[in-house]
Amino acid sequence: MSERKPGVRFQKSATKATDHHTTYLDLLEIFVPGGLPAGLAVFLKENDTNAVHYKVDGTIDGTNWIAIKAETAIAKNGSTELLPSAESKLKDPWLKLRVQIKSQVEATHGNVTVTITG
Repeated sequence: MSERKPGVRFQKSATKATDHHTTYLDLLEIFVPGGLPAGLAVFLKENDTNAVHYKVDGTIDGTNWIAIKAETAIAKNGSTELLPSAESKLKDPWLKLRVQIKSQVEATHGNVTVTITG
């Protein structure tokens, strides 16, 4: 896990490689802690291997997943951040949040680090 930033009450990180082109792989799934009125921020970084697709889902009951961020691409060595100010669904009272990745091109792999903070 990376070093916690000042003022951040919650932080989880994970790094995973994928070579799946048609199936999503769970990169990080967390229980959302209560009492984070500002919501959660999701930061993704592709670790200079190959482009990937990612998506972010949430669940309020642990079973039915709802898209927070639909499938989106990250270029090789690219990064992105999803902030509650731009992705209003990150402020909703989720039980769990899940980030998934898959390769953008068949038979290639990507390697992504995700950090969720609040």
